[in-house]
Amino acid sequence: MENALVTSAILITISRKSSLLYLDVIFITICIFCCILQVLPADFPKKWTKRFRPGSQFVFQYGCVVYPMVLSLSSFTLDDVMNSIICSLISLCFVIVISNFNIVLKLVLKLFVVGLTTYCIFNTNILYSQLIFKICAFCIFFAICFYAIPGSFTLGEGFLVCQMLTSIYDYELVLFMTSAVNIVDVSMSLANTVLFFVTFSILFFLLLPSLSKESIFYSVGFLFIITAVYNDWLAMIVLEALKFMMQKSFHRFSLLLYWASLVCASVGFVSQRHSLDSASTSERKVFHIFILLVYIPGLICDTPLLYLCSVIACSLFGLLGVVHAFKIKPLGEVLDKYLRLFTSKQDTGTFILTPIYLLLGLSYPVWLCCMKYPSLLENKTKAIPKEGYSGILSVGVGDAVASVVGSKYGAIRFTGSGKTVEGTISSMLVQFLIVLGIHYVNFININSIVSIIFAICLTSLAEAYTDQIDNLVLPLLMYLLLT
Repeated sequence: MENALVTSAILITISRKSSLLYLDVIFITICIFCCILQVLPADFPKKWTKRFRPGSQFVFQYGCVVYPMVLSLSSFTLDDVMNSIICSLISLCFVIVISNFNIVLKLVLKLFVVGLTTYCIFNTNILYSQLIFKICAFCIFFAICFYAIPGSFTLGEGFLVCQMLTSIYDYELVLFMTSAVNIVDVSMSLANTVLFFVTFSILFFLLLPSLSKESIFYSVGFLFIITAVYNDWLAMIVLEALKFMMQKSFHRFSLLLYWASLVCASVGFVSQRHSLDSASTSERKVFHIFILLVYIPGLICDTPLLYLCSVIACSLFGLLGVVHAFKIKPLGEVLDKYLRLFTSKQDTGTFILTPIYLLLGLSYPVWLCCMKYPSLLENKTKAIPKEGYSGILSVGVGDAVASVVGSKYGAIRFTGSGKTVEGTISSMLVQFLIVLGIHYVNFININSIVSIIFAICLTSLAEAYTDQIDNLVLPLLMYLLLT
């Protein structure tokens, strides 16, 4: 059912365009190919299945179709979109290679993927050096997801995460940045530096298993800090950030103080819990309330500050996630003690991803909107486009309401799903009321009520049937439908 809902969202998005572009034909072709792979009886060898998180291994559309489409609808260049499509085709080729299809079928599927990949490469202006770099980055992230932290991702989630990391990964922002032009450069440079550091650390963990992980982690970190200080990169970033903060000093420091109080409240909520039992659904969804109290005022009052702080927060969460997953002293054990209390049933691997996905799910639509409409970072527009609220609606509000109402009052369950009809209907209603409330105070533009209702209903149904980590996939699906 989830596959049908996601495929419907893809086809509906394409059908709303005035004309069919060759990119849309490629998206439809890949979507059909994903559906074929999902129908075919493909059992993976045990050496591979133990690397995947138990769940739906065959929902490939999120990473192979939805994400490239989201890039094409944002401000990313055609080359970026084609790079993403080629990474999608590499992912599908991997599925074909490791699956137990018969020889003839496997050969036909390989020829199809190779042919489509060749077409994509030779019909665009992609620089081969850039393409090779992106493919290498994608393969490195794939190895990290399934070799370094096995059991943390389903195959579909792994494809999507690797796509997202590859699209924002730019080594030039780390190695060759000589001037910080604006807050976007500052934010993305910080994010890429953390990503660069984390990637190198994990690769060394894999390549040098005899050495202690603490010595590798702190040695690589020390080299990065020395390099940043020597090249004046750190001082440049700090000066640019201070200049940004001083533009509206009282306003921005007040907002930061408010956010800091919410962080202290959330830390207090975690630390006061003395029971060793796993947290209930209601207790886990408290964090959705905290993050809504951060993002809604941030979007209304100061989108540029929210953009900068969300990038820093996501980078910090990723760094702490690595410290926890590999038990890096002194924080590794402390993080494990508290994080394990608030894990969901999907956190079965070494890497606890639900908190990171929650933050990333609310942040990514905002980043995409800011890249698509640069004036949002210059305070020249009054309201952020409705797709910027995709994460807030689908995850911050919808998922939380559906879980709480469904667990307390749910009686009728969807066929083939553990989710309840009462929870899903409540989720739809509350999301729509939130949209109307924000629209009433002129902080969101609604061009079509029908499109909003349709996006909310389809995304809520996908939440009811998905066994992926919904914090990650639902915002992208709603962003696609609202754009």
